Amino acid sequence: MIIKSFKLNKINLSKQKIFLFYGENDGLKQEVIEKKFLNNFNDNVFKYSENEIIKNIDILIDHIKTKSFFYNNKLLIINNISEKFYKILSEINKLNLSDVNIILISGPIEKKSKIRQLFEKDKNFICVPFYEDNSQTIRTILSEFLYKNKISLSQEIINMIIEKSKNDRLNIKNELLKIQAFKSNKSKINNDEIVKLINNFKNYQIDEMVDNYLNKNRKKIEFFLNEDILSLEDNIKIIKTILYKLKRLKKLLLLKNKNDSIEIAISSYKPQIFWKDKDILKTQLKIWSINDVKMLIKKVFDLELLIKKNSEISNVILNNFILEKPNNYF
Repeated sequence: MIIKSFKLNKINLSKQKIFLFYGENDGLKQEVIEKKFLNNFNDNVFKYSENEIIKNIDILIDHIKTKSFFYNNKLLIINNISEKFYKILSEINKLNLSDVNIILISGPIEKKSKIRQLFEKDKNFICVPFYEDNSQTIRTILSEFLYKNKISLSQEIINMIIEKSKNDRLNIKNELLKIQAFKSNKSKINNDEIVKLINNFKNYQIDEMVDNYLNKNRKKIEFFLNEDILSLEDNIKIIKTILYKLKRLKKLLLLKNKNDSIEIAISSYKPQIFWKDKDILKTQLKIWSINDVKMLIKKVFDLELLIKKNSEISNVILNNFILEKPNNYF
């Protein structure tokens, strides 16, 4: 059964036991889990990856069959779900889930997926799509924060924060936490201080590297990748940044093709593009086609899933992908 995320509050957890959360919006998934589920289970929450369960399904079976003297209900969260989990679902369905709720978490899933079809058709299963945020959603989150904390910012700074968030509520909330922590010791905070907080060096480096990647400047990409040891978090940030800029480039290419003009495409794009990005985007609009961008977006989605499943070698996977080296992963 398909429902929208905001309707989850009406779901009775004592009756509905298995949920599939899929889609690009990891921030909203996390938000929903915190608000709807975690308060109901206190500390009785157990998290696993699909690989851990596939390697040892007894982990899952034991959780379901074993009763505890210390708590009645528990929540199992299983990340990085793929089609491999379909067979396990049939085993779970045979068991009594009276005191267990299960959330399966996945990235985007195609309509023809067996798991998605099962969850959409079976009334015992709840299927919730989490579509990516847009600039309006992010603007609303930011506006509510500024009003609540009595912070006044110029429209240019507001646009900059939204741009830096890359339409990801996890990013915007991280930035707002920095602003909130900084303001806690001050009665006022000005625009210049906000700019310094938002434009930290690591984010600037990642932004510059992705621009060079989309400009097909191999030397500068190699310099960045060799300059620092990247963490898993850095690698995910790079992927998210590539995805955001590719989606923006796709919209710009559509505008360019419609108006037969790069200048009109850039000037008519919303939200407004900063002056420092305009020359970079002009270059990218000349060297990329709409079909190539669409193909790369799909590959980057697959890359993100692969890195999350193989976090211990995330640097190798990302480097090989960005530098287009033949390997065993693609």
